[in-house]
Amino acid sequence: MATLLPPRYFKGINHGERKVFDAFNNSENTDGWFVLHSLLMQKHLTRKYGEIDFLVLAPDLGIFALEVKASPEIKVENGVWYYYNQEGNLDYKKNYSPAHQAHDAMFSLQQTICKKFGDHYKNILFGYGIIFSRMQGISETPEIEPFMIYDALSFRQKTLQNFIQGLSKNFALKAKSVNQPAPQFPDKAKIKELKDYLRGDFELKISTSVLKEESERQAIYLTREQFEVVDSYKSNKRTIVKGAAGTGKTLVAIDIAK
Repeated sequence: MATLLPPRYFKGINHGERKVFDAFNNSENTDGWFVLHSLLMQKHLTRKYGEIDFLVLAPDLGIFALEVKASPEIKVENGVWYYYNQEGNLDYKKNYSPAHQAHDAMFSLQQTICKKFGDHYKNILFGYGIIFSRMQGISETPEIEPFMIYDALSFRQKTLQNFIQGLSKNFALKAKSVNQPAPQFPDKAKIKELKDYLRGDFELKISTSVLKEESERQAIYLTREQFEVVDSYKSNKRTIVKGAAGTGKTLVAIDIAK
């Protein structure tokens, strides 16, 4: 079973991403895989930032960016992609195809990884795919090759791990067809290294300097309050003081008694 990060999807996730999430969560023969849902990238090749719907880190196969489209209706006119909601109203539009979106996200991620770990990561197999969770019979275009598409019919005919295996095979063949060096398939160590970098565990704690500053500020605040109580006693011979343990009630009483 693949490890999904985070292990549960957030409220408001769309139908398509929920379907993909559940499919990976119930996958078989995917031990050692990490699937990162909704990976935000602040460094992007063509935009201010980008997002990868699902990033699959699969040992011996590669690294794959998946773009999910779950709209019930999609139209393409003059190169513009229109996505409609359940009520038939325009939800949003893009001046680029899902393939272009996934392609740019993949290379943006590769650039980020190479900057962190070195250019030798350019030799690792990267790929991308588009999932149309509610469509089938997507028209083939020069922008999208059939092996890149996983549609509603695919959900019934093959598993997502089969789809990832197909992406790995075909992107390796694409590299060979243009006389590029044979891509390397990442081992478990590299996959874990990437997982730890892209979505690793960490813990944040208050620093000693901040803690000291807050303690000093709190002490000054309490001292000021204590003086106000002492001053008020001059006009009010009977005073009720209420405060939690450690707020200085006893110190105030001793000062007044003196």
